[in-house]
Amino acid sequence: MACMSFDQVLTSEDDPARRSKRKLTSEDIHYLRKLEVFGNKILAFYQEKLREAQAAEERLRLFIHEKRRLREEKTMVIKNKRLKIISENKLREEEEAMAVNERLTIIRENKLREEHVKKPKSTIKSEESTSSGQKKRKPPKKFVRGPIVSNEITERLKDHILNEKKGTDLKLVIQKNLYPSDTKQGQNRLSMPINQLETNEFLSADEKRILNNKVLKENEIEVLVMDGVTFECVVPMKLTMWHMASTVNYVLKTRWYEFWLANKDHLLTKSKIQVWSFRQDEKLCFAVVCVEKPVDEDDA
Repeated sequence: MACMSFDQVLTSEDDPARRSKRKLTSEDIHYLRKLEVFGNKILAFYQEKLREAQAAEERLRLFIHEKRRLREEKTMVIKNKRLKIISENKLREEEEAMAVNERLTIIRENKLREEHVKKPKSTIKSEESTSSGQKKRKPPKKFVRGPIVSNEITERLKDHILNEKKGTDLKLVIQKNLYPSDTKQGQNRLSMPINQLETNEFLSADEKRILNNKVLKENEIEVLVMDGVTFECVVPMKLTMWHMASTVNYVLKTRWYEFWLANKDHLLTKSKIQVWSFRQDEKLCFAVVCVEKPVDEDDA
């Protein structure tokens, strides 16, 4: 049954029997109206309190959200400061390393200049021996680039790299004789002098930048080296650059002796080898193959 106001109750049309039973006096009507006003006031009071509670809850939610945001911003500021300090320290270390390298370079240049100014004893002895009629020592021979070997072995290697391994950017890096120093366990490296290279364009710009880095152990590139006969021996190595007194060498190191030991039957000392570069999935790779066996002195 729906609720009715006091006026509706008083003016409702009921049967005469019920109307006669609830006749109200004017005082009763006045009291009921006061009671209605009081009830409305109580209802308005609690509705106002409810709105205040909801507003307080919203303010609390906004306060918590703002506090969390400020805490996250503070954490981010602290993190950025730490990263800035770390980067500044690293930059300072790099600058110090560069300064040390520059000082070492200056010292080496001064030493070389002094050696040029002062005539070494060996030169004096050679001049004395020449003046006494003895033969003068011959200067070391300059490197003479021989013809590039192209045979069935090289063709099979190129076909395997391009067609089987789907390699790209195939280039002949160097053709050289395999010296005893290239097969010693203590050396554990294959040197490729820059003045003997067939091409110097097998490196990307980023790789050249890394190799030209003067900081030790930061001028190395991870590469893969494959044998050019069975194509089954693939060894990860590191390519780096060594600045020698008279030349600059590219060097394959870290596991070169292991690679040579596995392929020593065809990578013989004094044999002529070729080192080819190619890329597989953008990774720099090398293939080492013997193209001419060493000539025995008895057969020469």
